[in-house]
Formats: sequence, C-alpha cells, structure tokens
Amino acid sequence: MVSSGRSAERGGGASGGIAQHLNTHRVAERSLGLSPNRACLGLMRLGRAHGRDRLEAACQRAEQLRSYRLRTVEHILTHQQDRLPLDEPPARPALTHENLRGATYYEEVYADPTHD
Repeated sequence: MVSSGRSAERGGGASGGIAQHLNTHRVAERSLGLSPNRACLGLMRLGRAHGRDRLEAACQRAEQLRSYRLRTVEHILTHQQDRLPLDEPPARPALTHENLRGATYYEEVYADPTHD
C-alpha cells in the first residue's frame, strides 16, 4: 500500500514538490500536531475540491513565495490567487558602495607582478 505522502508526491510538478517538502522538512508542523502524511492528505483534498490544475498553480505560487505549508496553498486557492499571473521576482540591482571593489580591482592587483 502506498502512503498518502507518496501518492501526493506522484502528483508531479509543484504539487509533488510541496508534498515532498512536507514529508521531509516540516519538523515544526510535527510539533504543532500536524503530521506530514496529514498535510499530504490535505493537498490531495484540495486537489479534489479545486481541481488538479488550480492546485498545481497554487503550489507553484507557494514555491515562488518559498512557503511550503498546506495553509499557504489553501489560502491561495480560497482567495483565487492561483488564477493571477505569476510575477517574476525583481532582479536585485548590483550593490554599489565605496568598500566594494569588484572584479576589476582583483584583475589589476593580481595582474601586477610587483604586487606581493
């Protein structure tokens, strides 16, 4: 017999990733009384209630948020945030500061044979 966690992981894509993360990394949820298997059963329940495509979209959004909790996925589905387009995270601009030397500094210093 296949455990609920393994069958949820077979869902594939982002939902499988969320299920796998719940099975392996959620020690905090165990301390709250929610076992990983119950969380995976919750994912499967959400898939039956909202449809597999919506569950997959909600799990992708949860992964983008780096929130691997059943409650996050459930919140995304109930507020229909899974239907919104996924935004790419903004690229962080390079830091500019007088103490940051950059690659050119090291090229100059280590190219000079007199510098030891």
